[in-house]
Amino acid sequence: MGSRLSARRRQEVLGSITVEEFKQLLDRFGLMGSSEAAQTVGVQQPNLDTVSGLPEPAYRVKATRLWVGEELRQFAADYVAPKRARRKVASV
Repeated sequence: MGSRLSARRRQEVLGSITVEEFKQLLDRFGLMGSSEAAQTVGVQQPNLDTVSGLPEPAYRVKATRLWVGEELRQFAADYVAPKRARRKVASV
């Protein structure tokens, strides 16, 4: 069983709009999903929740959260990712 939705099921989920039309709506209103938000901030998507000071998503839908793109771009312009501690390797 594949994880991709069939064309019929996508139609049921999205109603009368296509995926492309949905993407256009996101662009039109300047919204970003989690993947785009992580890319904008410069972190991997699973690490998005660890970013201190990240603006709250404007909307939450079942599949993702949606942020206002301009808010994220402003945040990302000032965001400095914390430096990771280097592991010390013991020599034998």
